[in-house]
Amino acid sequence: MNNIKMQTKFDYKTMKYLNLYLMKYKRKTILLYIILIVFSLGVGTYLFISSLKSENGPNYIWPVAFGLITAYTIFQMVTIERNLDKHLRNYFRTRPLLTEVIELDSEKITITVCTRPNKPQEYDWAFVSEICELPGYYFLFLTNNTPIILEKNLEAFLEGDFEELQALIKEKCETKPYKVLNKEIVKRPIPEINYIDPVIEEEVASESSDAVEAEVLEETTVTSEATEEAKPEEVIEEATSEENTSEENTSKEVEEEAKEE
Repeated sequence: MNNIKMQTKFDYKTMKYLNLYLMKYKRKTILLYIILIVFSLGVGTYLFISSLKSENGPNYIWPVAFGLITAYTIFQMVTIERNLDKHLRNYFRTRPLLTEVIELDSEKITITVCTRPNKPQEYDWAFVSEICELPGYYFLFLTNNTPIILEKNLEAFLEGDFEELQALIKEKCETKPYKVLNKEIVKRPIPEINYIDPVIEEEVASESSDAVEAEVLEETTVTSEATEEAKPEEVIEEATSEENTSEENTSKEVEEEAKEE
């Protein structure tokens, strides 16, 4: 099988699909909300019924308190995407649009981030623990839950084509968990964003000096810069080096801010 070479842009659309998938289907945020709602309703109802047997008469304080908790939780659950949109807009006001080139063959996956063109990272297929397919993407989750994102868009292919990618994924799915989500998970429109250009690290060859690195914002490094848990428990734990920070951290940061909102 020929090598496949693709480019993934970590733009608003990609970040939104990734975070929504992580929250709704991998971390099962909706299920957690439902559990909290049922718990609040149950405790509030129990306390109210118990107060009816009291000599002081019914106590409405706890039922009202748990009712407010229930209402707030329902509001957060139904506004997940809206809150995510808000924080993604804020995120891209100060972060550049990063891209990475991904080369795949039957043996390994090689990722080169635009900010570090001379430092590609290689992952054997054995480190891919799960493959998820969405209408527009493949998400390959490494053993530490770091996601590798492959766009199905024909413009993403630098070498090879979608049929070759499908064949490779089909081959690897025979020995790995494979999930397919056929429905559209994004309901709100994707806005137009004026992205900031990334700072590219350049190595200067010199006999009298070491390589010179341009400043790169820590929080903006993406998945391939570290073997760190991504996005996904969905995805987010420790980086293997200090200067390599995963896109998974970026996803978790955006998700936590959206929940707090």
